[in-house]
Amino acid sequence: MNSPSSPAPAVVGTIRQVLPSAESAFYVTVTVAIENRTPRPVSVIRYRIEWPGGQKVGPDRTLELGASESRDWNVRVNPDSGNLNALLEQPSAARFVILEVRP
Repeated sequence: MNSPSSPAPAVVGTIRQVLPSAESAFYVTVTVAIENRTPRPVSVIRYRIEWPGGQKVGPDRTLELGASESRDWNVRVNPDSGNLNALLEQPSAARFVILEVRP
């Protein structure tokens, strides 16, 4: 007997880039590619960026996506979120998790 498969997520995010701050204040900018796979607009209400050594739970602001829209989104991660050096040294270990989406 086959078990039912999970449907593909309707809205997904992938970390594309992790950059150190260009200012004297230490923070990291994470660029996330967000894709709305639905035929209607959605709002990303809550998300989490996690990596070995820390996590950032958002929103700093809600992200609005149009129907079937894809775009890059920059998220500022401050030192109070964890070990930013670990994030910079191992960006491939970081994940973007969408926690709440609303139509």
